[in-house]
Amino acid sequence: MLFALAFEARYWRWRNCFNELGRCYDPVSQDVYLEQAGMVWGGLAAISLLVGLGLVMGLRRRPS
Repeated sequence: MLFALAFEARYWRWRNCFNELGRCYDPVSQDVYLEQAGMVWGGLAAISLLVGLGLVMGLRRRPS
């Protein structure tokens, strides 16, 4: 969940703002967001989701 929140805050909100260099400047917070952050945080979120689902499925298959 933490990686999904980071993906949303660092990339998804700003996905329409990136210029040809892959950067987006927020004048309010004076932060520069990078388009590459979407691949990093999104990848970590997807991997964590798959591992979590694998663990849940492993627990369901265990005999009681």
